[in-house]
Amino acid sequence: MNKTLHIAKLRFMRSLLLAGMLWMGYFAQAQVSTPLDQGLPGTASATCVHNGDLYVLYALDTTAFQEQYGVGHWNGLYWSYYPGLSAPPIVTTDEGRYRFTSIAWFNGSLYAGGSIVNARSAFPVNHLYRWNPQTQKWDVINGAIQTINYGILDMVVYQNELVVAGLFDQAQGQSASNITKFNGSTWSYIGTSGSDQGTNGLINDLFIHRNRLYIAGEFNKVGASITGNTAFWTGSVWGGIGNPFSDQTSQLASTGDTLFALGNDAGIPSIKRFTGTGWLKLDSFTQFDRFEPEGIEGMSGSLWVHGRFASSGKNAVLLSIAPAIQTWPLNTAGHIQGLSFWNKKLYLWGDLNNIGHICRYEAGMGILEGYIYQELNKNCTFDTLEPTLQGRAVLLRSSRGTELCMSDASGRFRFSAPPGTYEVLAATRKHWEPACGITTINIHAGETQELNLAQRLLPNKTDLRLKLVGLNPTGMDADRYMRYEVTMENIGSNPIRGATLHFFHDKRLMKFASQPPASNYSSPEAVWSIPELLPGMVSKIQLRVFVPEGLPAQELLKAWIRTGTLFTASDLDLSDNLDTIALTPAGNPGNGNTKSAVPEQFILPQTNFITYTIHFRNNTEFKTARFHITDTIDLNLPVEYLETVAWSHNYRLRVVDGRIAVFSMDPGVLLPSEQSDSLSRGYFSYRIKVKPNLAAGTEVFNTAQIAFDVFGNSLTNRTLHVYSDPTVGLKEIQAVAGFRVFPNPANGRIIVENVSPEARNFTLHDVQGRQLQQIQLLTGTRQLMDLGHLPSGIYLLQSGNESIKIMLQGR
Repeated sequence: MNKTLHIAKLRFMRSLLLAGMLWMGYFAQAQVSTPLDQGLPGTASATCVHNGDLYVLYALDTTAFQEQYGVGHWNGLYWSYYPGLSAPPIVTTDEGRYRFTSIAWFNGSLYAGGSIVNARSAFPVNHLYRWNPQTQKWDVINGAIQTINYGILDMVVYQNELVVAGLFDQAQGQSASNITKFNGSTWSYIGTSGSDQGTNGLINDLFIHRNRLYIAGEFNKVGASITGNTAFWTGSVWGGIGNPFSDQTSQLASTGDTLFALGNDAGIPSIKRFTGTGWLKLDSFTQFDRFEPEGIEGMSGSLWVHGRFASSGKNAVLLSIAPAIQTWPLNTAGHIQGLSFWNKKLYLWGDLNNIGHICRYEAGMGILEGYIYQELNKNCTFDTLEPTLQGRAVLLRSSRGTELCMSDASGRFRFSAPPGTYEVLAATRKHWEPACGITTINIHAGETQELNLAQRLLPNKTDLRLKLVGLNPTGMDADRYMRYEVTMENIGSNPIRGATLHFFHDKRLMKFASQPPASNYSSPEAVWSIPELLPGMVSKIQLRVFVPEGLPAQELLKAWIRTGTLFTASDLDLSDNLDTIALTPAGNPGNGNTKSAVPEQFILPQTNFITYTIHFRNNTEFKTARFHITDTIDLNLPVEYLETVAWSHNYRLRVVDGRIAVFSMDPGVLLPSEQSDSLSRGYFSYRIKVKPNLAAGTEVFNTAQIAFDVFGNSLTNRTLHVYSDPTVGLKEIQAVAGFRVFPNPANGRIIVENVSPEARNFTLHDVQGRQLQQIQLLTGTRQLMDLGHLPSGIYLLQSGNESIKIMLQGR
């Protein structure tokens, strides 16, 4: 019995088989495997589909008696996880081995079923588990399916009920011969009566075909009728379709209207087709010296088989019948345990460690992969000491269009593409250029080609970039502090030494503190000596300021940063040496998941980039292990020019379908906001280039989504920008009743003259409303304002209710 049972449990016991596959030496049409992002943390053993998403059961650490399991959820963009499945504690003291075998979504809940082999305990074990979203744990359903040995081998949803099958004799105390159904509240047998239900042997597989529920296994009766080891349930009566195999049937599949079965005749595995009246063995496999199928899966017009195959000394692990036999390679070590079709694509899963245990298998494609690196010695060869470049966009261009991917943390990129001739290049960033020109390459079906792309950092470039982010963007914290973080990044090629950073806050705020401490503080200004920053280095400062009682909640408290004036003379681009932020001291905090942008509303002719900052806060009851931000980039923002600016958590960036940016913080720990408000939050900031020559009135909008593990998603507000040109109709000299400005347009300097009968304050703003400079003039006096540190563009000089637009031209 044990030997027979071992054969019958072929599908879920495959992890015990020898790993390490042989390469296939021949194929009719080449295919390649594409990993699903980082993949799963353990060996995949079962799948199901719910609401168009793919769910995969996987096994983790193995001990003497049990394995730890979880379920991964793949939505096409990223993975989330339902962890914590483990064998019942009593099993750890037995000699039996416990395996979770199947998963299913039913009635809004995720279920997992398991089975035990060769247990010696005298106590029954529960085999059905349900994910509890309130506790974020798996709950065992006591007494549902409970046995001393064996248990659940497969589950499926049929006619709005959960059907469970395997080897057991009751469900929740009711008679059930190896198969039962659950309507969400009660369990019942499947049959016309208590004496005409279930099977007289174990059931390996449940399969829905042409609105019928098929069962396959090691039995010859369903109820009182002799059916053979393959039968079907119409929803009201049972029917049999004979014995495809003399031993047992392990799995069923279909290719449209045709039903196929995998099983064993006298211990020899075989595949047969149902003709409508009987079973016909497929004799096309006589060409194989070794034919050991282990699993089948079909879709319209094509049956796929995985296992171990050999012919004329050549080996394969996968074949298809469509209708002619074709054999396929798997260019990865490991062992396939199952096949699944999802969104009309074939997926392989199992013990495939180097590709995350699951991959998409694509016909007629080739792979191009390699590294983006910084060329240091001009030999156009990726040498050992040359650094790789993370988060760089790589473009693959052909007559069919352009594909894009981002280099990962190791600087590696990967394309899966049809055969053809392509241009390959890495998108340039500020102060970078291609070191070895644009490469042309031919991609061949079924082949993996290696190509490294060199970029050169232009010499003698001094450029510091500053970013000021509010850590409590929707209001002050409960302790009445406004909190900020400053990010300083050397994006040039020269080391930065001796620069100073200046932070200014609203004069009404008090109790300033920072880490690291400021070199000097005299309210409302704090000054730091910026530590030496080598090219590419990032440094941060966290600071806080107290909000005294009595400040109106509707007021905005402004803060801003800039570099010292002695450094600005050597910095190439002063537009990113200044940043301003305004926060509401005690406004409605909302849910903390917001998105802001600079500029805030209008795209002007001189606007090269939009900088987006996404704030997130974990408002669930649970600590996250990871989280993801997805942002669908507007078509007027070329994705290849996306560049990260500041971040609170380490990230991994991918671009999906050419427009969806996925920022994965994995690992990414966020505590519940009720437990720790500060440790529940974070931010991510990136900038992206604006497409040139937009038409007047063009709208650019974006909304981000934050996914906190399996705990739920949160949408940010929508940002909206409208392209406009305020310079239309602007004259060279403008004057108002109270003051004059000349020259206008200006070339680095302007003279402001107060012609009013009283002293006046003058404030210079940029088009985003940020305050840049302020002076005071007595009546009848004039003063020179040096604007040489500001980028060219439109500015506003304001005094009281009067203002003048100033056009600052290039120096």
